[in-house]
Amino acid sequence: MSAILSRILASIVAFFQGVWDFITQGIYDFAVWAFAKLIEYITLEGLKFSIWALGFAWDIAKQIILDLNLVGQLNSAFAAMPSDVTGLLSYFQFPQALTLVLTALVTKYVMRFIPFL
Repeated sequence: MSAILSRILASIVAFFQGVWDFITQGIYDFAVWAFAKLIEYITLEGLKFSIWALGFAWDIAKQIILDLNLVGQLNSAFAAMPSDVTGLLSYFQFPQALTLVLTALVTKYVMRFIPFL
């Protein structure tokens, strides 16, 4: 009878010890895990939004460049230069670099209007 009673008391003590451990440590571990998952989700969604916003800004920048006819103006200015200067600039692919930089600047300008970037 004494062995059964000691096993029952040991089981009761183990049960309450498990409850106490959950209250003191388990809730904290769960809160840390849940907060880490929340931060991970927010970071991932923020990156996805940034990638989407970059593509959106790029499309708007291309349209602005087309509407202002900046490429045409650059081409006409490039054609007005002497042929030896034009050849040298073409050799170093200066017109393509200038178009790329111009597009990047317009894209950066458009991205200022998108919140949270």
